[in-house]
Amino acid sequence: MYQHTINVGKTGLTESVLTEIKTRIEKHGQIRIKFLPSAENRKELVAALAGMVDAKKVSKIGFVVVLAKK
Repeated sequence: MYQHTINVGKTGLTESVLTEIKTRIEKHGQIRIKFLPSAENRKELVAALAGMVDAKKVSKIGFVVVLAKK
């Protein structure tokens, strides 16, 4: 269903990852971000992600977040 997926690993949400998320949201309208077990502070990152990239959170199941354009 979601072909546009970004995996976030141990480096977390770096500036380049945030830029890629913003670019894909603009291009595709909706993307899925999966936080891998190696990502530090996963709970905090999942909670703050939508605000960091100026998008709306469509759903959150565990450590997988679906974001869409505002």
